[in-house]
Amino acid sequence: MKIKVFDSLPSTNDYIKNIKSPIKNDLAVQAKHQTFGKGRFGNVWKDSEGKDLLISVVIKSLKDTNKALMITTIALYNILNNKKLEPSVKLPNDLYVQSKKISGILIEQVYKKSMIIIGVGLNVNSDYFNDGYQATSLKSLTNITHDINHIRNELLTELKKYHELSMDNILKNYKSIVFSNTQTAYYQQKSVEVEDINEFFQCKLSNQTWIDCGALQFKKPLS
Repeated sequence: MKIKVFDSLPSTNDYIKNIKSPIKNDLAVQAKHQTFGKGRFGNVWKDSEGKDLLISVVIKSLKDTNKALMITTIALYNILNNKKLEPSVKLPNDLYVQSKKISGILIEQVYKKSMIIIGVGLNVNSDYFNDGYQATSLKSLTNITHDINHIRNELLTELKKYHELSMDNILKNYKSIVFSNTQTAYYQQKSVEVEDINEFFQCKLSNQTWIDCGALQFKKPLS
C-alpha cells in the first residue's frame, strides 16, 4: 500500500476524492493536521497539530460500506484493547474509553470512482481538549507518548487482516465487541436498546423492530 504523508490538509478524505487520475492501487493519505477534518453529518473533527492519527484509506477490492465500517471498528478496537484500555463502541462510528471519545470513523462512497474511503481520526498524543468536550487520547490514558506512524501501521495491518475474512466472520467479530457493552440509544424520541446487528448494518431493537443503525441517536433528543 502506498502511504502519502502531508504536514497539513483540509481533509484527508477530500484529498483522495479530488485526485483526478485513477487510483489503481491501495492508498493511505495521512495528515499531521487537518484544517477542516470531517465527521458524520458534516461535523468537524478537531485535532491537535502533529499529535493525532488522521488518515484516509482506500482498499481497491473493498466495495461494501458496511464491511468497511465494521472492519475499521474492529481494527481500532483491537489497537486500543491490546493496550489494555477496555474500549467500547458507540454505534455507528465512534470508540470510547472511560466514557470519553478517542476515535471516530467516516466512511464515504465515491460512486464515480467506484471506491470507498475509510476516514479515521484517533487521538494519540493530544493532551488538551476543548472545555465541555468529553475526549481522551492514548497518551492521556497511558502516560506514554506514542509513535503515530507505528499506530498507523498497526491500523493498516488490522484492516488488511479483517478485510480478507468472510462477512460472516467479520460480523461475528464486530458483534462481539459492540455488545461487550449495552447499546442504549434513542429512536423516534424514545430510549431503545439494540439487541442485534446484521450484515446490512441494520439494528434490531428491544421491541423486535429492525431499522438502519444510522437512524439511531446516541444523545438525548431535545424535547
